[in-house]
Amino acid sequence: MKLASLRGGRDGALTVVSEDLAWRLGAEAAAPTMQAAFDDWDRCEPLRWRLSEGLEAAAVDRRPFVERDFAAPSPRPYQWADGSAYVNHVRLLRRGPDGGPRRPIEAGWAGYSCIAGLRTVETTAWGAPATDFLRAGERVRIAMCGADGRSIFGAIDQQVEPVHG
Repeated sequence: MKLASLRGGRDGALTVVSEDLAWRLGAEAAAPTMQAAFDDWDRCEPLRWRLSEGLEAAAVDRRPFVERDFAAPSPRPYQWADGSAYVNHVRLLRRGPDGGPRRPIEAGWAGYSCIAGLRTVETTAWGAPATDFLRAGERVRIAMCGADGRSIFGAIDQQVEPVHG
């Protein structure tokens, strides 16, 4: 089962998405938002599964899934956690050239998921970072694909906006 938050209101609307990311179905019968589903997970679970099964069987009034219509899964969480502060994240950054973050992309590593981490590695290796931070107007697209090459969760595709104020 895949869940998503359709843009709208403060927290978006809870939506069930088909496994192939082609279709969506409102999940108001289970919970109005992702946060409400988190708060009452056990009660909502059987309802979400019924909606998901109906969606996969095309037995419901489904609509096309369009990624840009969706927000972050939990647009307004109660807590924000900075993953770069976790000890394991720092440990990974410090691993050596045997496949760790110091291995250059040209040597066959797929890339870095953290620009700040890459800049740290570059500074350690060369005395100064070579990679710029993102600038307003640039696009970021992050996706995770399965062995079949299809997106597992859908892509995060955003444009960097200028900071005002």
